[in-house]
Amino acid sequence: IRGYLSSMPLSKRSYVASKYIFIGITAYVILSVYLVWHVIDLAFMRPGHMMEVSYLGAGFSLTLISLMLFVAALELPLYFLLGKGKARLVEISFMMFLGLLALGFLMFGDMNLLANIDIGVLIDWANAHEFELMLLSTLSPVIVVLIYYASYRVTAHFYLRKEEANE
Repeated sequence: IRGYLSSMPLSKRSYVASKYIFIGITAYVILSVYLVWHVIDLAFMRPGHMMEVSYLGAGFSLTLISLMLFVAALELPLYFLLGKGKARLVEISFMMFLGLLALGFLMFGDMNLLANIDIGVLIDWANAHEFELMLLSTLSPVIVVLIYYASYRVTAHFYLRKEEANE
């Protein structure tokens, strides 16, 4: 890819930026298509027919897109700095580690922790902290965009240093 990249009329920083911009645009398009679909769905939905679930899905859509951008902010530096194969290996290793932790908890952990979960306490806590949760859900996309931009800056800096060392 280095030969291909060196023949292109754009800088290495622009190459890194193009990957980040592509993922950002993709996230925006996914969110836009989902929200348009949601409006169309609500227009043809009978009153009371799964409307709460539809509103809940629309409410979580921005959170899920923010999560997608956050994961991309973690994965793209691995992709640029380690290469595609090694980055995939790191991602798979991390997922396997989390899976083994969950399996270990299910096999050897205290299952009473799961049996004694009281949803009412969680709901009461959420009702008591409604303003803080609303503030967090409102600011989280802004925070994720800032993390995404910081990830771009760090990745571009280290990718330029890596490419200069290889030349």
